[in-house]
Amino acid sequence: MSITVFRTVEDYGINIPFRALQALGCKGDTVTPNKKKGEVCATVVYDLEDESLDNFFVTASWDGVCVDDYKCVVLPRGR
Repeated sequence: MSITVFRTVEDYGINIPFRALQALGCKGDTVTPNKKKGEVCATVVYDLEDESLDNFFVTASWDGVCVDDYKCVVLPRGR
């Protein structure tokens, strides 16, 4: 599975699918065209008054990802 993030994303939109699929034994990567492996992308919790930011680690570089390596792609949406 590949979870692809294009900009700031809601924390639950990325953490829940990523962790749930991992719990089922799926290998997953998080990629974004703007970051390299090991960098972080910001996630937001909109339900909190201050719209606090959290970080989610990018686990694969955009350039090294091949669609044939994954059985599904998850595109979490933000606001």
